[in-house]
Amino acid sequence: MPPVKNVETENLSNNRGKRSTRQREIVLSVLRQCDHHIDAYQIYLRAREKVSRLSLSTVYRALAPNPEVLLLDEPFSNLDADLRIRIRNEVKGILACAGATVIFVTHDQQEAMFMGDRVGVMNRGKLEQLDTPEAIFHAPATPFVAQFIGTADFLDGKIEDGTVATEIGKPPVYGKFSQGSDVRAMIRPDFLDIKPAHDGVGEIVDRVFQGMHYLYRVRLPSGATVRSLQHHTKNYPAGTKVSLHVNSGHKVTCFSKSYEMTNEERLV
Repeated sequence: MPPVKNVETENLSNNRGKRSTRQREIVLSVLRQCDHHIDAYQIYLRAREKVSRLSLSTVYRALAPNPEVLLLDEPFSNLDADLRIRIRNEVKGILACAGATVIFVTHDQQEAMFMGDRVGVMNRGKLEQLDTPEAIFHAPATPFVAQFIGTADFLDGKIEDGTVATEIGKPPVYGKFSQGSDVRAMIRPDFLDIKPAHDGVGEIVDRVFQGMHYLYRVRLPSGATVRSLQHHTKNYPAGTKVSLHVNSGHKVTCFSKSYEMTNEERLV
C-alpha cells in the first residue's frame, strides 16, 4: 500500500499521536512526495527491464535464421553503465552457446576486450592491428593502438643488449631490435612504481583519485611526463620528488622513432 494511503487509513485525525492539524498536514505532504518518487522509480525500473528484454530479444531474432556472420553495431550504446554490463554478459553467453561468428562494433575499449576473442583496432579507415585482447594490450603494433587500448606514455630510449636505456632506467624490451636503435618506449601506468626520494629524478605534478588507486602524473628532467598507478594507501601530494623504476616482470614495447603520429592520432 502507498505510504499516504497507509497513513490515512490509520486515522491521523484522532488524538492518539497528539499531532496537531499542522503536523498532520506536513506528514501527509512529505508522504505524497514519497509516493511521487516511488512511482517514478517504479516506472524507471520497468523501463530498464523493457530495454533489457528488447536488447536480448533483438539478439535472439538475429540468431533465428542461423546466419553465417552476425553484425552487432554498438548494440548497447543506449544503455546506462550498470545495465550495459549486465546485458553484455548475457549476450556474450547467448552468442557463445549459439556458436555464432560475430562482428561486434564498439567505441568502448573495455567492451571490446570483454566481448572479443580477437580485437581489431581501426584508425581513419585502416585496420592497425587484429589480434587477441591480450596481444593488443601488451604488444600493440603501433603507438595509436597502444594509446587507444589502455593508457600509455612514451619515452625516448636507445636499445642496449636487450634493454632500452631511458631516463627512468633500463627495462627489458619486448621483441627484437638492433643494438643502438633509437626508439620510443611505451610505459603503462601499472608498469611504473614511484617512491618519495629527496634526490628523485621525478616530480609529481598532479594526481587523480580512483577509489582503490591514485593515478599520478610525474614530470621527468627532460620535461616528459609519465603516469603511475599506485594503491590508495600511497598518498603523495603534488610537488613530491620521487624515484621511478619499471616493476619487475614487465617487458617494455618499443617503436621506431621514425614512426610519427598525426595530431588526430595523439590521444593524450
